[in-house]
Amino acid sequence: AAQPALASPLRIVSSPEASGRVTSPADSATPASAAPSPCEPVAAAPWDGSRDNSAEPHAHRSSSAASAISAASADSASATPSPRAASDTSDVENAGGASADASAGDAAASAAAAAADAVADAAAGAAGAAGAAEDADADADASDPRPLPGRLTPCGFSLGGSLGGAASGEAWGSDGDGTQFALRTGPDYKKHKKKAPSAAHIYSLLSADVLKGERITPGVGARVRLPRSADADVENDTGLPRTLVVSCAIPQKAPSLMGGSSGDAGGECYQLVLYFRASVESLRAWRDSGSAGYALFRRWVEEAPGGDLPLKERLKLIVKMDNLRDLGKLGASVEQYNGKPVLLTKSGSLTPSAAPLCGPDGYLEVGINTFRFAYLTKKGMHMYLPSLHKLHMHVALTIEGRDNAELPEQALLACRLNGLDFAKMASPLPPP
Repeated sequence: AAQPALASPLRIVSSPEASGRVTSPADSATPASAAPSPCEPVAAAPWDGSRDNSAEPHAHRSSSAASAISAASADSASATPSPRAASDTSDVENAGGASADASAGDAAASAAAAAADAVADAAAGAAGAAGAAEDADADADASDPRPLPGRLTPCGFSLGGSLGGAASGEAWGSDGDGTQFALRTGPDYKKHKKKAPSAAHIYSLLSADVLKGERITPGVGARVRLPRSADADVENDTGLPRTLVVSCAIPQKAPSLMGGSSGDAGGECYQLVLYFRASVESLRAWRDSGSAGYALFRRWVEEAPGGDLPLKERLKLIVKMDNLRDLGKLGASVEQYNGKPVLLTKSGSLTPSAAPLCGPDGYLEVGINTFRFAYLTKKGMHMYLPSLHKLHMHVALTIEGRDNAELPEQALLACRLNGLDFAKMASPLPPP
């Protein structure tokens, strides 16, 4: 589709409620009700971390021994919002973002044939294992009819693996790389304004769903049955949940100057739901490292949900567009804001699980209500919706560090999203 013309450059606007400025996920078009779902369930594997993720829009899947052999020989809404908080007037700089020819001969041919057989056997074994894991998930609690994450909607997916559950759906997302985000570092950040690549992120992407509805659906984490992780029987003594659920609501319609449906429940919207998980081992290692990021996040987890508003509003969202220039003038107009942080103040909410937070079934849900963003921010977001599927987004969350004891900041989670088309992929939430 032709790109919408941008009448004038979008600008950053200060607002006590605004979080991002200009930006990211959503789509205004509504698919025909009679149109079939574009998502066919297929086995999906996590993105190969050694690849250049900005070059390939989807996670790679091997459906046969031939494709597996071929793969073996081959080789972060949105101009990100940039809400500048009073405490952060010059926030975030973008941190970054062999095959050999086989010789001819009978011996090489025999070796290739043997390799093909081995890959085929491995693929068959993996398929069997995935099927067994899926059956185990299905039978884990026959009395609980809730779907697994990534199966709440037709276009959802699960990366499976050691994080829990079986791989399912076509993966339009993958785990990211927290070290590619430049975050505050000390000492004396307020004076020197220095930033450095974050340490590796802690929570990895597990699965995702794409919803749509007449209003925002709160508490999506309670609508799914989180799969048990491999360390479910290990005591979690870190004070942190194993699982984070991030739910972001984006208006379907263009914003109105008069405000319109900008309340807590919003109006017609799309809802991107991402599920992240960390092992107890990794949480313990983070704690034992003496990380300032761990200490700050633990305080945030313990105090923010209970009503510490100033602390809650220090959650920052960072979205980097790896290929923003592909949008031409539309992308160039906001390139200077790409990868800058968004303080989630009044637009953020926290919902702890009913189960013990640090138990095997515990989680913390982070809600992002973009209906509460400033008018110009929402207008900019809406302009990007028709082009969102072309963008390769790299997303991270962190807690804003201010004093030396809270620095350096660290990415809590990171993921890549590619080919996200809300109009085609979003589905109504099935009844509970």
